[in-house]
Amino acid sequence: MEIRNIKNSNNIGVFATKKYNKDDLIYTLTGKIHDKQIEGTICVGNNMYICDKEYGMYINHSIDPNITIHNKEIFALHDININDELVFNFDNEKLEKYFLPDFGKTIHFTLPPLHMINHYNFITQTVELPKTSNELLEKIKI
Repeated sequence: MEIRNIKNSNNIGVFATKKYNKDDLIYTLTGKIHDKQIEGTICVGNNMYICDKEYGMYINHSIDPNITIHNKEIFALHDININDELVFNFDNEKLEKYFLPDFGKTIHFTLPPLHMINHYNFITQTVELPKTSNELLEKIKI
């Protein structure tokens, strides 16, 4: 891995210097663990943030990640080629457990009318939530 400038940008990122296959261990984060997020840290657990000054603080976020972080270990989500930037999104398991606990449920709600003239016609809506965060990400992909 190497840290370098991102093309057409003033930002830097971490790039692969070798090919990785899906599920390969790429790197293990090292550094001080904090109980709250501060600049340069990465979430590795519930209220656990690590400040890895060698590579971790330079890894960028993306809605189309190619790596995932479990505890302190970084794994390839799919095959990664030389010169690909290594980018991650929030760990899907953490997302499902801590942020969106109702995955897979069907919810019902009633919307008030949009204007007062038709105030007796409330709209009832039923929505089936995605079963996983991956399904959610697929639905909102731009």
